Amino acid sequence: MPAIQLVNVSPKPCASFRVTRLIQHSNSRQHRKIAIVTHGGVLECIYRWSRRTGFAHARDFDIFNAGINRMQWDGERLHIVQWADVAHLSADVLDEVDR
Repeated sequence: MPAIQLVNVSPKPCASFRVTRLIQHSNSRQHRKIAIVTHGGVLECIYRWSRRTGFAHARDFDIFNAGINRMQWDGERLHIVQWADVAHLSADVLDEVDR
């Protein structure tokens, strides 16, 4: 995927664009697994889209730095398999999670 740079854009207006790009790559038969390294704004868009919650209510889910979020695409819908997993991190680096 070619790099796309978005400057000074909040997650809400770009939610559709970001999720659409994820779906496009999920639908391509070139890859069985896709790794995405991104910031919390994109993760929030993906989570809300997959849960179909929109941005009308406050965030009620965690987004941890270095957390692993696993999703599965069934051809029509994105399903969250695991969210905000930090089990791979040592206790010394979990300074944000325990507060």
